[in-house]
Amino acid sequence: MAELHRQQDLYWKQLVELKVDAVCIRLHRNELARRLQAVNLIKAIASSAGIGSWVIWQQYAIVWAFIIASSPVLDALKDVLPFSKRLSRPVI
Repeated sequence: MAELHRQQDLYWKQLVELKVDAVCIRLHRNELARRLQAVNLIKAIASSAGIGSWVIWQQYAIVWAFIIASSPVLDALKDVLPFSKRLSRPVI
């Protein structure tokens, strides 16, 4: 009878560990998704607002040129960023 309780205790301890790990992985994945969403948001704002602002404030043309040029660079680097790679990796 003692062996049966020991097996049940081991089973439940393992189940609790797996559940904690699953919750941690889900929270980490959600954080990575938020970071990737922030990069996409910055990219969208930089490309659309940068062009409009460049027309209005031409004395800062070099700043706006940098902002507009950074958008395609961020787009190209998005797949290289470590949190983007970890987000697309399947969870086992």
